[in-house]
Amino acid sequence: MSTDFIMRTTGTKPNVIVVVDWAYSERDHQRFGVKYFVECGFNVTVFNFCEITFPHVKLADSFDARSVVSYLRIRSRNQFKFRIKSIESPTTVLIMAGAGSNPRIAWYFRQMKKAGFRMGLVTATVHPILDSNVLPTSLRAKVIKALYDPRKAVKYLISKIVQITTYFPAVDFFCAAGEFAEQMAHPLRGPNTKLIPIQSFDFDRMWEVAGLGVPALDKPFAVFLDQCLPSHPDYLACGVDPFIDADDYYPCLREIFGAIETKYSCVIIVAAHPRSELSHMETAVHFGGRLVLKNQTPLLIANCCLVIAHTSTALSFGVLAGKPLLLIDSPKFVGTEMETALGAIRRDLRPAFVDLNSAEEIPDRITDLELPCDRRAAYIRRYIGSLGAKGEPSYVSVSRECL
Repeated sequence: MSTDFIMRTTGTKPNVIVVVDWAYSERDHQRFGVKYFVECGFNVTVFNFCEITFPHVKLADSFDARSVVSYLRIRSRNQFKFRIKSIESPTTVLIMAGAGSNPRIAWYFRQMKKAGFRMGLVTATVHPILDSNVLPTSLRAKVIKALYDPRKAVKYLISKIVQITTYFPAVDFFCAAGEFAEQMAHPLRGPNTKLIPIQSFDFDRMWEVAGLGVPALDKPFAVFLDQCLPSHPDYLACGVDPFIDADDYYPCLREIFGAIETKYSCVIIVAAHPRSELSHMETAVHFGGRLVLKNQTPLLIANCCLVIAHTSTALSFGVLAGKPLLLIDSPKFVGTEMETALGAIRRDLRPAFVDLNSAEEIPDRITDLELPCDRRAAYIRRYIGSLGAKGEPSYVSVSRECL
């Protein structure tokens, strides 16, 4: 689908508003399909509501969306009203599923609905942890403790009452990536909301890099999907201490890497987290001088011999590409969301695991890390794209609804 096609079909360039509610990164730009809508000739505006939904969290973008789209952080209703008046119909609003459930921005959705905009809900990337109702032990304990604190209990109950009584307008269509998303309840889904099965935008990324090679690499390589566990920028923004210290984490990780490189006769390339703020010197020290690349994850996975990870959503790339998979666990993860996420992945994929402190446990053969075809196929159907999507890129299906 090209700009010429859209111009011939509609006689104009359609307007698309993409709604998000967290700091914007290159991964988000790809994950939410913004890149594809720009390439297809749409006038794209990104509304970021993070300062409304998380007013006490200082979130810094790591991608200059303004260079390719109209990007705006919404700070007030007046600012929003002024911006909306400048956008002409026909306009389609694409709301990412996570952002769409926050009652703080329900009023803004109602205003866009009143303006005559067509409204759509989109699941961009689904992680198996969303398919689990199990809370980590320590988190469950914190919830129970909070409810015994009168002030916290009242605050919690008020938030729930606000959420229940908030009026969310029903969207016109729901683009669901995978069977789990299709079954997902959401406050913006109404009885007349049209369900559109799609592939996730991760599917588009792998589609895009198919057949492309990585230059200047003449040796097999494995890819580590970095999650910035000891230094994720969200920890600093939210005032939360990391659950694992850099001095405990990186030396063990380097030992794991060395054992993998020796056993499998490969080198390891680190796919940096898209919001990583580590300097070149820091990454060189932490990862033992290994090559660290940012915003190249799909291309690296398409060409690697092995994917190494914890719980990254980029695991979908590895499953789509049919790559051997090795996940790294640690006792430090017990009682955290990491434990729950690893448990959910273990339930659905049953991949090989190694403990962060036990490099000697790495299987001797890389073939032992391969995922059976039936397990991969079931994971793809449930979390990446159902058979109803018919194998076409998601931006084609979604763009069709925006015309």
